[in-house]
Amino acid sequence: MNPAIDKVLSDPVEFVSRLRIKDKKGKYKTFGNVLTDEQIQIIKAITDPEIDRIAIVKARQLGITTACRAALFWETYTSNRSINSALCSNKLGSATELLKIDKRFLNNLPKPLRRTCSERVDRMVFPSTDSTILAVSAQGDGHNRGFTFNHAHASEFAFYDHPEEFLASLIASTNDGKIILESTANHYGDALHNIARTNHYDERWKVIFLPWTSFPQYSLKLPKGGIEWDAGELKLMEDFSLTPEQVYWRRRKIGEIKDERLFRREFPLTIEEAYSLSEENYFAEEHFQHLDIVEIGNSPIQVITERETSDIYVCGVDLAAGVGGDYSVATVVSKLTSAPVAVLSSNKMSIHDFTIATMNLAKRFNAQIVFENNHGGGQFQEILNNNSWRNYKSFTTTAKSKMMLYDCLRTYLEENLIAYLDQPTYAEMRNLVKDPKGLAPKHPPGSHDDRVISYALALYHLQGVSTPRTDYDKWMEQVKREQRSTKQINPLMRNHPLKRRR
Repeated sequence: MNPAIDKVLSDPVEFVSRLRIKDKKGKYKTFGNVLTDEQIQIIKAITDPEIDRIAIVKARQLGITTACRAALFWETYTSNRSINSALCSNKLGSATELLKIDKRFLNNLPKPLRRTCSERVDRMVFPSTDSTILAVSAQGDGHNRGFTFNHAHASEFAFYDHPEEFLASLIASTNDGKIILESTANHYGDALHNIARTNHYDERWKVIFLPWTSFPQYSLKLPKGGIEWDAGELKLMEDFSLTPEQVYWRRRKIGEIKDERLFRREFPLTIEEAYSLSEENYFAEEHFQHLDIVEIGNSPIQVITERETSDIYVCGVDLAAGVGGDYSVATVVSKLTSAPVAVLSSNKMSIHDFTIATMNLAKRFNAQIVFENNHGGGQFQEILNNNSWRNYKSFTTTAKSKMMLYDCLRTYLEENLIAYLDQPTYAEMRNLVKDPKGLAPKHPPGSHDDRVISYALALYHLQGVSTPRTDYDKWMEQVKREQRSTKQINPLMRNHPLKRRR
């Protein structure tokens, strides 16, 4: 082979630089003329043989999908062995549209680099190596059954109808092959967010975040005469090393969108900012701005603050079977702070053992127990009775009553009545998404809401409990009683004529 051609084929960046892409105006350009450092970073990560799981959280219109396609096209096109490559989207139609990027790469290659390819609407097949690039739907329509993939690229993964289920299927189909997920943010706690913040599946994931500042075109020449920056813009320049031209572009873009919060979601500077605003989440970022978030450990029982004798406590209980799925949770909540002071959480305890542990925790805080009488509540109550525990209430969960719990919790947040939250409870609350039918919010697949339910149960029942008197209140009442008992009279009034006459 020609050494010059061999050098191009063996270097993914050199090869990708010679591909032709279509810009936003429909004009063809050589990729190398517009390739950004961030796109090169993506290409190198994808073609690194040591990396087999990549999760990319991105701002909009950075050309990341194109970079992913270019890297995987190189791997399939230049390989001397058979490769099956999956190009995934939520629907087959959008997947086949993305496949046109690869077809464009092929049909515009320089002649010395071209090879024979058989094209169909949903695939490209290279006969010499029996390699295939296949467009795949995430809809579970059976289109990709029977295939084993060497690598797969899921575009806008966070917006799939059932992303967790699809990813599980994709992992099974690729075995130890390469998987690339890329998407803009959908909602806090979506499938991609879980991977990006916690390596939800395993630690093999390489997480790449690309802010809007990654794109050189997101910059505008300053107007003549200069510009006056506000305090927020000056802080952005300092915190993120933004140029005045970038901040001016940001100002103009916010003017177009007419909503700075929406801009921060569509064009984030950090992963946190990407997920700070979502119409899908039941609780918004603003609900938690006044709160302290307390880190706690992983043991089943966590005591955040000890009992105060002047406080009143209620222990809310959400039950599960204890077989490794959902968690049984008991949350003790303070009347004075409206915050969790202790949490018992386990998905392995039997209902019997969990009930005994809950009684011990409630006794520690002299707390009334409130539990759902659905889902094992009868057994829970029987164990309470058998152990002579009578300080409890049951709560029947229906669609309407569950919404009452969430309305109560939302009100407490909106009125800034909650002093703090523990991190796991906060995370569950942020994960909740709205129900399209207006019912109680739900947790995304792979997440839980057990802590939220137990906390909301306690908070709901604390509404009817009188606020305990503080030591100061008791002291003032004592002072007033003493004044009334001694009938103290102002010395200046003792010899007053009206006083004598009476």
